[in-house]
Amino acid sequence: MTAPTMPATDRVIAVPQAEYECGRSKDKFSRPAYTANISTDLVDAPEATYDKMLSMVPDGYRIGLLEPIAELRRLEEAAREAGKSVREALKDQLFARFITDNPFRWERTGAFLRAPKGAKKLCAYVDSDADGRKYVRADFGIGDKVVAEGVRFPLSHGGIVVEINPVLLIPAVVANGKEPNHTMHTRLSPDLQEVGLALSGYWYDGEDDRCLNFDACWPRSYSYEDAAFRVVQGLLDEVPLPSVEYFVKDRESYERGLADGEVRGLEKGREVGRKEVLRSIKDDLDELTPEAFAEKYKITTEPA
Repeated sequence: MTAPTMPATDRVIAVPQAEYECGRSKDKFSRPAYTANISTDLVDAPEATYDKMLSMVPDGYRIGLLEPIAELRRLEEAAREAGKSVREALKDQLFARFITDNPFRWERTGAFLRAPKGAKKLCAYVDSDADGRKYVRADFGIGDKVVAEGVRFPLSHGGIVVEINPVLLIPAVVANGKEPNHTMHTRLSPDLQEVGLALSGYWYDGEDDRCLNFDACWPRSYSYEDAAFRVVQGLLDEVPLPSVEYFVKDRESYERGLADGEVRGLEKGREVGRKEVLRSIKDDLDELTPEAFAEKYKITTEPA
């Protein structure tokens, strides 16, 4: 493969300091601010795997992470303040190769999701919120390092993203129905053990325009004819990592809590059962004749 020409890192993205608490797990995430000098344009890398792309990056640079999502959030907020549709954000040249500039591209990033330790699939642990939306629990990483464990990610194949985890810059919640004013959808392949995170554009059924697509569908070993990546000045080690305060401190405590809950539930069930039996007996004493009561409860009397 001929070495591609690297575009200039002509765009400065200020990724703001962020904090986030997951509504269900109560895990708390935080990350300091940092600045990324990135390329507005993408580097075409057709049929290249993630490892092949790494070998194409010149010294002193790295593959982009999810910095475009931070910029998308900033542009959306600016549109709201100006009384405009958030879709104005997608007109920025940062997203042109996804939305307007055909041939479209599929941006592979340096971020990934991996099944939790010991699990073979991303869907090993699935839970739901109060509105019935489903989520997997997955480890999130950048480069080759897991930086947050057991992160909730929507179990969706095209759901409209209505909430972002601003620390990890990944979808946190999808719409439970239609959401007319939006910019992004997300897809996940739950039966895989690990997926690279990618950005692309897609025209979903029933919608008038292309949207940004947050793609968690393919392993890093997968190659694609429209694959591309973004170059960023600096090294991956210079990116500040998130910190996570886990509501459940460790797996042993979690499993012990489940066991205690089962015991308490069993004891409560037994107590409820005893009360129901006593209530039934009392009702029968009030309603049945002595003979019918004795027959129902198999009571026999011995001659004196």
